[in-house]
Amino acid sequence: MRKNSLLKSIRSKITFFAAALTITLTVLAVTICFYAFHSYQKKMMIRSSEFNLQSIADNTSADLNNILSFVKWCCSSSDVAEYMDTIHGQGTLGQISSKNPRVAQMAFDTYDRIWEEYTLHNQSNYIRRLILSSDNPLAYMQMFYSSVPDRADAASLIASQDFFIPLYEASSFQWDGLVQNPFNRISDEFIIPVVRPIYSSESSQTTGWLYVEISPELITSRLKAYPLESDSLLYLTIGEKNYLCDKGTLTESPFEYQQVSDLKGSTISTSSKAMEAILSGLGKRTVLTCSLGIPDFQLTEVLSVRRDRAQQTLYTCMIAGILFTALSFGVVLMYFLNRTIVKPVHQLRQNMDSISRGNFDKNPDIEWENELGEIGKGINDLSENVVNLMNTRIEQERQKKDLEYQILQSQINPHFLYNTLNSVKWMATIQGATGIADMMTVLARLLKNVSKRSESMITLKEELELAGDYFQIQQYRYGSSISIRYEIASEDLFGCMVHRFSLQPLIENALFHGLEPKRAPGTITVFASSEGSGETKVLVLSVTDDGIGMSQETIEKIMSGESLEGSDFFKHIGISNVNNRIKYDFGGSYGITITSEPGVYTTMTIRIPYIRKEEGVEKQT
Repeated sequence: MRKNSLLKSIRSKITFFAAALTITLTVLAVTICFYAFHSYQKKMMIRSSEFNLQSIADNTSADLNNILSFVKWCCSSSDVAEYMDTIHGQGTLGQISSKNPRVAQMAFDTYDRIWEEYTLHNQSNYIRRLILSSDNPLAYMQMFYSSVPDRADAASLIASQDFFIPLYEASSFQWDGLVQNPFNRISDEFIIPVVRPIYSSESSQTTGWLYVEISPELITSRLKAYPLESDSLLYLTIGEKNYLCDKGTLTESPFEYQQVSDLKGSTISTSSKAMEAILSGLGKRTVLTCSLGIPDFQLTEVLSVRRDRAQQTLYTCMIAGILFTALSFGVVLMYFLNRTIVKPVHQLRQNMDSISRGNFDKNPDIEWENELGEIGKGINDLSENVVNLMNTRIEQERQKKDLEYQILQSQINPHFLYNTLNSVKWMATIQGATGIADMMTVLARLLKNVSKRSESMITLKEELELAGDYFQIQQYRYGSSISIRYEIASEDLFGCMVHRFSLQPLIENALFHGLEPKRAPGTITVFASSEGSGETKVLVLSVTDDGIGMSQETIEKIMSGESLEGSDFFKHIGISNVNNRIKYDFGGSYGITITSEPGVYTTMTIRIPYIRKEEGVEKQT
C-alpha cells in the first residue's frame, strides 16, 4: 500500500518526469550534436581528401595535357605531314632514299624538328618512346628515352599489338589502360600507349601513324607521397580498367560497388563526386572520385572508417555518462522535493482538515515565501472569507426580518383605499372638478398595481403605462411646464420583460434633480432599443431630461443609495434599488448607468437581457 502511494505521489511523478525529460533532452541534444558534428567532420574529411586528390589530378592533368599537345603537334605539323606524304606508298626508308636523295635530308630535318619540339616540353622525360611510321611498317623513324634495347621491327611490333587498332581508329584520344611494354618481355614494365593517325597535308587520307609511350610514373610519382589511412584505398581508373595504388605501385584490381546515397554538397568541385556505397568485402564506405580533367582518367579514394568508429565509441561513453548523471540528479531532486514540497503539503493538508472540522482560525505558519506559501495564504483568506460570509448571511437574514416587519406595518386594506378614492372621485365629478377625478383614477390604478400584482417582471408596454400614470399625477403638480415623449425603436420591444417600477425612479429623478431646479419648461424623453443578436441581445432603456444636469458626486451618491432618492409614493424604491435588482437577477454586466453634462442634460440608461414575454413567463415561474 505504501509502495503504491509512493508511486502516485507528486514527488515521484515530478522526479520521474524531470529525470526522463533530462535524459531525453540530453540524449536528443547529444545525438543531434553528434550527427551534426559527424556530418560536418565527414564533409571536412571528404573535402580534405578532395583537395589532396585534386592537387594530384591538376598537376597530372597539366603534365599529361602537355604531352598530348606534343602528340597533337606531331599529327598536325606541316613538316611531318610533308615528310609522310613523300614516303607514303613507297618501300623501306633506304629504298626511298636511294631513289630520291632528298628524302633522306627530309627525314633528318623532320627528326630534328620533332626532337626540338620534344625537348621544349618539361614532361618529355615521361615519353619513353616515339615511333613515326608510314603505312609501310618498314618505313619509320623512332626516338626513345629508355633502357630497353631497340628492335629493327619496332613499327611492325607496335602495329601487331592488341591495343593498336582500337587506338588508331578512335576519333580522338582513347585509353587502353596500362599495358606491358612490347619491347621489354623480361620484366613487368608497364606503359600508357598513345596511337594517332597521320593525315595527308593535301587530303583526308591517312599516310601513317604516330606511337607514343607514356610512363606511368607521370601519375605514380605523385601518388607515392599521397597520405592514406591504413584502412583507406586509392584507385586509378584509366578507360575501363581500375588499378589499386599502393605506395606508388599500380595493380589492376576490380572495383565493384553498389551506391547507397549521393553525398551532394559535400564536395567543392562539381567534377568531384562523393557517395555512400557498399563495397565487396568492405561493407558500407564513403567513396570520393575526382576527375583528372582528361576523359577516362580519374582517381577514387575509399575513405577511412576509423574516425567514425572512434566517434561512435565516444558517443556511447557520453550516453552512459548522461544516464549516470540523470540518476544522480533524480536522487538529489527527490531529497530536495521532500524538503520543499512534501512537508509543506502535509502541513497544508493538516490545516484543511482543521477547517473541515470547523476551525477557521488563521494559521500564519503556512504562509511561506514561495508558491506553496501563496496557497497557504489563499487558504487563510478562504477561512476568513467564510467567516465573513457567514456573518454577512446572518446580518442579511436579520435585515430581511426587519423589512418584512416594515412591510406588515405599511400594509393598508386596499378595499378601504379604493372605496375612499372612488368616493372622492364622485364628489369631484358632482362638483365639476374633473381634474381631481382624473387624478383619483390614475392614483387608483397605481395603487392597484402596487397592492394586487405580485410578479416582479412585466412587459415594457405595461411598465410604460405605469410610468405614464405616475407622470400624469406629477403633471397636475407642475402643470404644463413639463412634458414627456416616447421613442420606441420597434413595436416588438413592447413585449420585452422588464422589472416592475424600474422606469418610475428614473422619471422621478429626472423631475426632482433635473427639471424642477431648472424652473423652466422641460422635456423628458424615454428611449427603447435593442443591441446585439441571439443570446447576447440586450434591451436598452434610457430616460433623458434637458434639466440642469448632475455633478459626478451627485451621480455617485444616487448610485450608491446615499441620497434620499425615494419619493413620497415609493418610499423604498430608488435608482440604486432598481440597479441592485437588475444585477442580482441578471449579473454584473447589466444595470443602470448615468451620464450627465451640468446645465445641458442627464441620461439614465438601463441594460437588461432581451427577454420576450413567453420567455419571461418561464423565467418568472
